[in-house]
Amino acid sequence: METELATVKNQMNTLLVYNALRKDVPEHFAAMTVNLVHAFINEVLIYLNIYWCLSFYNYKHSKSLT
Repeated sequence: METELATVKNQMNTLLVYNALRKDVPEHFAAMTVNLVHAFINEVLIYLNIYWCLSFYNYKHSKSLT
């Protein structure tokens, strides 16, 4: 999961740099791209947080059963 997230992050950064360097990309398109990146990263962080919490709960719960 971390490898895929790093790959997507690199691709998004490449897209942001490309948009920033292009003179023919409308400003609102660049702003939409930035918002898309932030929304995606927030969703991934929420997913990872939920996954971590569930993993921790399962670990604690399995220890209490033994």
